[in-house]
Amino acid sequence: MKKRYIAALMAAVMTMGSSFTAMAGWQSDTNGWWWQNEDGSYPTNSWQWLDGNNDGVAESYYFDGNGYILSNTTTPDGYTVNADGAWTVDGTVQTQVQAGVSGNGFTNKISNIIWDLMDHTGAENRQKYGEPTRYGDYVYPDCPYLKVMYGDIPFNGNEADSYYPYIIYANSEDISFNQLFEDAPNVDQHSSLEEIADYLQNLGYEVINGHSAIDSSNKVCYIELDRFEIAFDEMSDGSFDMRIKQPMTKEAGEAINDLFNTRTTFGTVDTENNGNTIILR
Repeated sequence: MKKRYIAALMAAVMTMGSSFTAMAGWQSDTNGWWWQNEDGSYPTNSWQWLDGNNDGVAESYYFDGNGYILSNTTTPDGYTVNADGAWTVDGTVQTQVQAGVSGNGFTNKISNIIWDLMDHTGAENRQKYGEPTRYGDYVYPDCPYLKVMYGDIPFNGNEADSYYPYIIYANSEDISFNQLFEDAPNVDQHSSLEEIADYLQNLGYEVINGHSAIDSSNKVCYIELDRFEIAFDEMSDGSFDMRIKQPMTKEAGEAINDLFNTRTTFGTVDTENNGNTIILR
């Protein structure tokens, strides 16, 4: 069943007449349903994660060349969509959690929830966002789409209480990256790291290519914005990770050196360990 808010929304729009030239949301005519963006444009020949009823959960829809969603069929790239047009796997609608991000707004294009997490210790974040459901890369119940890493090597219990985060990362299967970084690419429309790099360059960013500090075969591209480094990493399952990193404390860096037997120089110098580039700023 199409989300119930649609009928009420359309009725309200018709009642208000021409008060709005464009309004983001579902639209329909005799040919089907489409999604109208705030600027009046609409997606075509692409997948889009959409949270039309603002319940904090988005579903994925495929739009054809004319901008209409496909429903009760298989999409050109081989995925199944149900009667509502939502992507399903074995009959289950696939979703992305979005709550707690959009409503917090942005500062310098980075979600305020990222700033908030980065500016508070593990103890403060635990008090605000709930007891973590996992440790090492901490996952808080009030923002389960984010994984937060502190300088608490080895990862154990609440040792992060006295540390500030240095990396927050998310996977494209869990959340749309532009909910965290306004200029992040739509990974449903960019199928490789090279396409993501081209997209960011076209926006005017200087894109730096590198490798994971742990696995030299694992390519990443990243940009620098404000005090953060924003990196994109293509995963083996075809999804993408986005990592937002701030400068690491000397204590956290020394702990990582001990754990991974690396040699890290602090400041703005990039260091190398057996050919693997480690970026610490």
